[in-house]
Amino acid sequence: MNYIDLLKKQIEEGKTILLSLDLDLYSKKTLFRCCYKFTDRLYVYIEKNQNSLSIYLTAKNDSLDLNDIVGEFSNELLDQELRTLVLDDTKTIRDTMVTRALLSGRSNGL
Repeated sequence: MNYIDLLKKQIEEGKTILLSLDLDLYSKKTLFRCCYKFTDRLYVYIEKNQNSLSIYLTAKNDSLDLNDIVGEFSNELLDQELRTLVLDDTKTIRDTMVTRALLSGRSNGL
């Protein structure tokens, strides 16, 4: 039995949840950041489809409620996507501030 078959069996048993996420809606960077944040509590397996990713979430601890995890995961996706958008929107300002800070620290003899 391959790993995907095992995961599908675990879905039927209620031990794993499958999320399908559209790559037009969320960036890969966002998805990977979000998945990583849950690796302390979940085993995460990602499978690429045509224009989406299948995310298999399996609890490391039987006491975790996977329905609650899906809600937390969804909220974290939004949080990470917003962080990515803000970082992109403020890149020029950040780069300018860092450049000025570095230049102001340079000695006059250089």
